[in-house]
Amino acid sequence: MKRPLLILWILWISFSILFAACTGRETATETDTAPAEETPATAAAQTEEDPLDPSGLLTDRIPQQDFDGYEFVYLAIEQGVNGTTRFVEEMWVEEEEAEPLHEAVWRRNLFLSERLNVRVGVTPVKEPDKVISQAVLGGDDICDLGGPYKGPAMHLAIGGKLRDWNLLDIDYSKAWWNQEAAEKLSAAGYSFLMSGSILVSEIDDTLAMCYNKEIAENYNIEDIYALVREGKWTLDKFMEIAGAVSGDLDGDGWLDVGDDLFGYVQDKHSMNNNWFYSCDLLHDRIDGDGRFEFNVDMERTQEFFDKLAPFLTGDNVYPEIDLYEGLTYFQENKIFIYAIILRNLELLREMKADFGVIPYPMFDEEQGRYITHVGNASPILTVPLTHVGDDGRQAAILEAMAVASLQYMRPAYYQSILKHKLSRDPETAQMLDIIVDSRTYDFSYFLDRGLIGTTRKLLLRGSTDFASTWAAAGDLRSKIQEMVDDMMDAGRAQHEN
Repeated sequence: MKRPLLILWILWISFSILFAACTGRETATETDTAPAEETPATAAAQTEEDPLDPSGLLTDRIPQQDFDGYEFVYLAIEQGVNGTTRFVEEMWVEEEEAEPLHEAVWRRNLFLSERLNVRVGVTPVKEPDKVISQAVLGGDDICDLGGPYKGPAMHLAIGGKLRDWNLLDIDYSKAWWNQEAAEKLSAAGYSFLMSGSILVSEIDDTLAMCYNKEIAENYNIEDIYALVREGKWTLDKFMEIAGAVSGDLDGDGWLDVGDDLFGYVQDKHSMNNNWFYSCDLLHDRIDGDGRFEFNVDMERTQEFFDKLAPFLTGDNVYPEIDLYEGLTYFQENKIFIYAIILRNLELLREMKADFGVIPYPMFDEEQGRYITHVGNASPILTVPLTHVGDDGRQAAILEAMAVASLQYMRPAYYQSILKHKLSRDPETAQMLDIIVDSRTYDFSYFLDRGLIGTTRKLLLRGSTDFASTWAAAGDLRSKIQEMVDDMMDAGRAQHEN
């Protein structure tokens, strides 16, 4: 059937000129920079990968094949939060542009045309999950790869409408795939959702904090960057530092957000949720037999609530602001530490005061690594159940796309945009390394059925009564187990056919 596409047509002569000019000196490193200094806090976050030849290109490992001009179609979210079109543009652009990410996408797709003789195109739709669901019900093969939001993608998997990525001959332990996604989002060896270097939008959707350096100097705050590097940026240290900052700027005797200076401010949704990840709590687990567990350390979790819940209801803390409203107050020097997603850095480019970017704190120094979760406002990679043509071709294209994305797109976005354009100092670039390397995923969070959905409300109320929530968790676990069972049934059916 004819599929609606925006097709990237590749000219051989264009390739020979552009590729020779643009790739001669590139090296085979993940971020094209020297690695960040390894400390006890960051060593555990490093991803093991094959040694790479520093004199060559990652793409050199992709063998020459001819797929006869095959049209590889990606079903993309047409427009994301705050009007972003990143989800389309990270896969396809109409022509070469000077903007670093667009140029990198062009070069990656140019490479795919030359090396595999395939054409890349995008079908933008409002809700890819609904389009995939309808196509599977109708038996239609509408795309090679889909990029729905993570929650809807998880429900497609539960409904048996996605293929298991393990049916493809791909080694997901390589550096161009995300091992955390492969491990945390699978059910007893069945993997229906995947991530990796193809999706630079997931870097956009990574949670972090920013802090106002001028306020830090005015309050004689110790060097937060040094605390992070030394593995001493902990929950206690965060509360000590943020708790020391407040100011009645309008002199009315009250602290009102937007009018006065607050030590810490956050959005009540993802930014509040991320405390459970950064402090290494409530991390779901599915064992080899498919049994789902919340995997809760009661003593540690209760101590967390005893500390953070009262702090978040303090006079100089506001934990329930609209994310973009808070960005305005941060730029006006009315917030000391503010929780963000990395995409927000683009909106801080005109801020006059210097600011730094840091990870969420660890629970304590013994935790040993910083952790942050990837939000639900970015896509995840899926293969519709009806796309069952040539698995060898599918695997070859996906592998080449992932490798070329790591070579071209990751440096363009991560280094040229995040590090050079949006960072105020070299240390911020090091912090970004730590943050991006600390990303994790949570199975039940994307189902919107996990404990975090309930326990985050306790934090906002200042309640420390986690025990009552835990006592009622049995029913919740049973419902999630039913969903896990459905996913495993779908996986078994595909492997038996």
